[in-house]
Amino acid sequence: MNQAGETYVLTQDISAPGTAFTIAASDVILDLGGHTVAYNTAPSSVPVYGVYVNVLRSRVTVRNGTLLQGAGGSARSPAVFIYGGTATGGHELHHLVIGVRGDQTHGIDAGFAGYTFNNSKIHHSYVQVTGGVPADCSSGGPAGISLQASASGGAQVHDNIVVESHVGISAAGVGSESGSNPSRIHRNLIQHRRRAGCKGPYGIGVQGISHGVEVDANQIVSDDGRGIIVAGWGQGSAAGASGNSVHDNRIDVGYSTLATGGFYPENSVYGIRDRYHAGDNRFENNVVLVTNDVTDPGNDHVRGFYIGSDASDADMRGIVARGNTVFARRGQGSGTIRAFHFDYADEVTIDANRYLTAGEVRNTGNVTALTFTNNAPLDVLASSALAAPTGLAVARCLNSYVLTWNTNPEADVFEYAVYRDGAKLPISPRGGTFYVDVGAALPGPHSYAVSALALSGLGGPRSAEASTAAAGVCLGAIVSDTTPPAAPSNLMVQ
Repeated sequence: MNQAGETYVLTQDISAPGTAFTIAASDVILDLGGHTVAYNTAPSSVPVYGVYVNVLRSRVTVRNGTLLQGAGGSARSPAVFIYGGTATGGHELHHLVIGVRGDQTHGIDAGFAGYTFNNSKIHHSYVQVTGGVPADCSSGGPAGISLQASASGGAQVHDNIVVESHVGISAAGVGSESGSNPSRIHRNLIQHRRRAGCKGPYGIGVQGISHGVEVDANQIVSDDGRGIIVAGWGQGSAAGASGNSVHDNRIDVGYSTLATGGFYPENSVYGIRDRYHAGDNRFENNVVLVTNDVTDPGNDHVRGFYIGSDASDADMRGIVARGNTVFARRGQGSGTIRAFHFDYADEVTIDANRYLTAGEVRNTGNVTALTFTNNAPLDVLASSALAAPTGLAVARCLNSYVLTWNTNPEADVFEYAVYRDGAKLPISPRGGTFYVDVGAALPGPHSYAVSALALSGLGGPRSAEASTAAAGVCLGAIVSDTTPPAAPSNLMVQ
């Protein structure tokens, strides 16, 4: 596709042994027309892609269809690979259903090699990542969505569902250095799963030189992962992620499998972490639940908030955590448990937070100026009865079912149990209002229900059942903007 300014519309399902589409011009729209593109159906010794956007292209849109990595399962072969754009960027990826299976393969890899994904959008898409990792795992695990914006800003990632990847959304260099062109990551549902032995299994990572990024209204629920990290490139780097706002997110994370080998066999769980020259960041009004169900003496700690670098770091200043609700719980682990943990920071304010901890509230930490005020234990209310959750809906996405429901009205309800075919699923309670039953669509059908759980241990009645026989289509589960698109111009059919 090398004609600038053209719209290409797919009229049937297709398959390709290697890369399916290459876009070699700017101002191109690829509309998949609701069809399925199977790429990498044969083995390849080099990476291949569903859609490859060539280097230095701008304002490319890919929309409205399914991209599946085939039986070839080649490593490092994302469904959409945008090598880079000019300073204007302007890409948009939306209403896509993506499934990838190759080792170390992201669902979407945008703005690779230091080029920019600025002023660009990824939204209303479902991304499922089931591939593995190399034995040493030195470069970390696969992400559902990985983007780089070279500190130029304007990246918007919203209303996506990301499932099974090691990292949910990895954003490096997003947000302008001056903060004048902010980026935003919001309203995403993330259910990631770490590859044991690989470092950094976070639901959302804002890293590198990232400024003015807003991370809000996301739900991150994982039985085997961490929550959110805001960090620089590493200890001793010249600058980090600063001036960012992380607020109104729901995070429920823990570890359920023990890491015993690989590049980085760590087993400590963190809800929110600020690290490596990452100052002037604000964390407000988040709900953070952290549990550790693995035992690895000396390496199985629990931290609601973990603020600090790995050595003396004067750039760790102006960090504020205010109005959050934090749960630090034991599970099966034997390590230390803290709602708030500090290491090597210069200026930190922890104010007006509520907490419940099975261990300590805080440590002393190596903080030059620490303000710890107005923080108090969370009251455990004695509710006499709970309402049944409402609004349960089911949609099929690839071989999985996506469940969503409404938040219960009771102030002491933070979690929910999920039932399939009348039996409670053997998963931890959900600290959000969604669950993706991965692989459950084969076989089917099923019926689902959910029930609310109070802090006191009281359980409520189950919701009305939702049957997969009447399941919605995948995009119907996540589309919030139903405004019809403008009629395309310069239409071409391929």
